[in-house]
Amino acid sequence: MVDTILDNISLRTQRRADLKIELASTNTPYLVQEFLERVRVILRHNSIQQSSVTLGDIKSNRIVVEIDYYTDSLPIVEFNTIREAVNMEILQAAHTLGLSWPVE
Repeated sequence: MVDTILDNISLRTQRRADLKIELASTNTPYLVQEFLERVRVILRHNSIQQSSVTLGDIKSNRIVVEIDYYTDSLPIVEFNTIREAVNMEILQAAHTLGLSWPVE
């Protein structure tokens, strides 16, 4: 007997990917805005149905960018291939812009 919500994955119509990126607060607002725009372009991938890219939080030493997107209900191998490609493109965009990462 189940006494909690049961998630039947065979009935899912989409898969979701989440990514939180923490950037150093020393990055300029211009660079952060340019990064957000580049990520939005990256997420215009054929397999991605909808996406969200937001400046989620500003802390004393870091800026948090929150990214999520949805694909069709693909087999996990295909989904992970898309996720890896998107993550690599996002990482490349951050490095191309010369963004700094927070120092612990």
